[in-house]
Amino acid sequence: MFKGDAYFFSPFGEILYSIQTGESARTKILGMNGFEYLRRNPEVARVFDEAMTNITQLSASAIASAYDFGRWGSLMELGGGNGNLLAAILDAHRGLRGVLADQPHVLSRARGFLNGELKARSTIVDCDFFSQVPSGCRA
Repeated sequence: MFKGDAYFFSPFGEILYSIQTGESARTKILGMNGFEYLRRNPEVARVFDEAMTNITQLSASAIASAYDFGRWGSLMELGGGNGNLLAAILDAHRGLRGVLADQPHVLSRARGFLNGELKARSTIVDCDFFSQVPSGCRA
């Protein structure tokens, strides 16, 4: 559903525009940047979120076990959607504290994902990561 949607597929038809101008083909086609489009189109955003979740679930446990994230003490997943990668990393590194930071409209759909013991070791922060990245994490 995601790859066949105009949000994902249509910009490929304008890839030469992006190469020649350095500008986003998606913005040209949609008339706004992709994140603004998702904010204004909840059904497209839902499909996008589900696709990103499914893609991340394929590799989250391998990523969590491939690196010693625990040595940092705190970790922020910036633009992490529902936090399933952060949850896998926190689950694999019991002493780690995590922050999930994303745009408010994204986090409104994500607040139920980090629960139980993981909720006690995590914080959810609304942010516009295009303007400023929250502080307070070592990685």
